[in-house]
Amino acid sequence: MDGATTAIARAGTEAVNRALRRATRFLLLALVVAMATKPGSGCGPDFPQAVYTGRISPDAPLETYVTGKLGIIQPTYARRYLIVAYDILNGRPLGALEQGSFNDFNNAPGDQDMIVAFAHWQEARKLIDKDMTIRETPDAARLVRGQQYQYYENCLPEAYETAARTLRARIAAHGTDAYNLEHWVSGQDVVFANCKAGTSVPAWLPNVPKWLQHDRSYQIASAHFYSEDFDSARREYAAIAADAASPWAALANYLVARTYIRQATLAGQSPDLALLRQAEQHLEKLLQAKRAGAYAGSARALLNYIRFRTDPAAQTVALANALSGRSEDAGYGQDVRDLTLLFDRNHGAAARTRSELVDWIMTLQSSSKEDAAHALERWRTTKKELWMVAALTNASRDSNAPSDLLEAARLVPASSPAFASVTYHRMVLLYAAHRSDEVRTQLDAILPDASKSQPLSTVNALMHQRMLASDSLADFFAHLVRRPSKYDIDGGESPADDVNTQFEQITLANAFCAVDQKESNEERALRFDEGGAATLNKRFPVSQILAAVENEPMPSHLRFELALAAWTRAVLLGDSAIADHLIARLSSCDARLRPYLAVYRQAKSPEAKRFAAAYTILHFPGLTPDIATNLPRTTALEKIDEYRRNWWCEREAPSQEGAKQPLFLTEAEVVEARKQQSALKEISSAPKYLALQSVEWAKANPTDLRSPEALAFSIRATRFGCATSNDKGAASKAAFDLLHSQYPNSAWAKKYPYWFKD
Repeated sequence: MDGATTAIARAGTEAVNRALRRATRFLLLALVVAMATKPGSGCGPDFPQAVYTGRISPDAPLETYVTGKLGIIQPTYARRYLIVAYDILNGRPLGALEQGSFNDFNNAPGDQDMIVAFAHWQEARKLIDKDMTIRETPDAARLVRGQQYQYYENCLPEAYETAARTLRARIAAHGTDAYNLEHWVSGQDVVFANCKAGTSVPAWLPNVPKWLQHDRSYQIASAHFYSEDFDSARREYAAIAADAASPWAALANYLVARTYIRQATLAGQSPDLALLRQAEQHLEKLLQAKRAGAYAGSARALLNYIRFRTDPAAQTVALANALSGRSEDAGYGQDVRDLTLLFDRNHGAAARTRSELVDWIMTLQSSSKEDAAHALERWRTTKKELWMVAALTNASRDSNAPSDLLEAARLVPASSPAFASVTYHRMVLLYAAHRSDEVRTQLDAILPDASKSQPLSTVNALMHQRMLASDSLADFFAHLVRRPSKYDIDGGESPADDVNTQFEQITLANAFCAVDQKESNEERALRFDEGGAATLNKRFPVSQILAAVENEPMPSHLRFELALAAWTRAVLLGDSAIADHLIARLSSCDARLRPYLAVYRQAKSPEAKRFAAAYTILHFPGLTPDIATNLPRTTALEKIDEYRRNWWCEREAPSQEGAKQPLFLTEAEVVEARKQQSALKEISSAPKYLALQSVEWAKANPTDLRSPEALAFSIRATRFGCATSNDKGAASKAAFDLLHSQYPNSAWAKKYPYWFKD
């Protein structure tokens, strides 16, 4: 059946709530699918990216966040998390009931809910029909009238769960009445047959016990409901509600409103507001007359559902005020989700002057100078930590904050849920004010405890600020390595613990050194800080990168990545001293690189070294003068990556963005780094550079057995390499023409009968 018996009325209330929640989610999802389909990218696959500090949601487990360990509150969080943060910062920690309610609503229902519920129903049904065939999933989705592809979940998991519970209760009470129990099951089968399609209604049974007549009346009403005959369902439910002897009376009275709502939501692209208002009136009368009984909470939830659509501005204010002035409430999660949806539909502005919660969230997420001034004024007026967080967040965007705000932030105790946020933004502001000594001193005092008590995203953010304030190369590398807190997969953030196993092979594919193979999964997941990696790539002269490779502690796989980038950069810059120095380290790792590096070291002239380097790079498409600022490519170093993540692209003009100038580099090192960046830009993209080197060498050394191979591999590079200025076509043709004119009968000419345009 679709409801609960009197014996399970208490459980039924929550059951109906859960069913309503699932229905609400499904209908919203259907509307999104039908009206706001997002076009997919035509550029290729989305590769996973490591996330060091979450921007969309707090770190897992969410239970930690809702208990008050907020970490750094990001203004980019989904607003449901900011609503929770507001309550906690405002001195209203969530109770256990609210925590559970929020967690339930934060997790969308999965297919597993339906599979489990349907299994429970079949297990109960098999007690009557022992020969029945068990199916894995039901036909619970029904096609929306007038649509070809749009379905809605007609029978929800709770319908099967309640039917199972009710049947077991009937068996317990009437176990010897096999004849009537079989009638009960056959009637319920007719009800569920309408889930997918059909309009069947169980036959009325005039000469059966009262318990079965009551149940059959309810089955008939539910069959009409699932077959979309809402007028008949309403009449039947109303008749049941009028029968005080029926165990379904209270639930049926409540379900009269459900018939209006279901009918309204299926009326067209937008809900029928007139039907929703009829449901609203019915529920108001039900609550005023105190006839909702155990379903009063569900009735109030339905009223919120209706007012969400009929008067969204007023409902925004009502929900915001309820959430910010509440007592312990099992409907907390539903209210948070509803308010979030109203925010997303731009109803927040109308409520801003009437709700501090709405005002705080809109201020926190704003980047305007007016809102920055507003946040500061609200903090000075209220002295609330929640407004201190907003004021500091806004101030750190402009790297400017008044001294009284900074001093107040310094005094916030580590026990405060605002501590991580105000500390982080204070460090950002101190660094921007060139007070790096204070940043180092204070973070060195904070980080040991924070590493144990704060979320990983927060620790990573604080470590990033500490890295920026480093006063030596050793200090920089001591704060450079991170463990991702999450991974971004197709635009969403997944907890690292859920997906780490997917990336076990990322570094193994390129783990030439034997010691890399011995690293644990946890060690292998460690990466360079994104900003730190950008700084290494754009701000460091190659001599300092060499110094780090030789002297600074870091995980083995990261040292090898850095050494490869340093060698590649050195050979491109013509710094054979550094390149030769790195050969011993690189050669000791794997036999695949060793012979190529040996040839490079033995080359005598600058031209011979330049070609030997190009020849090596052509054979190892994973070589690049930069280290990966996020996850490395998964393809082995010597293999072509089919998605063209090979070698390097044309270098952009030297940019300051994302790469802070290290404090400890000397003026001479800064100047040298700039010269090297300019030289790398002149070298252009790998396809163009490698083809040029191969053509020049083959012309000067036509008998070198490596020449035709290098020309052929240069053509391959123009096919699978990267270029941004549409100049690799000319390079491809130059290599092709020389290969086929100078070595027309070679195996390489036969293997590469084409060249590739831009």
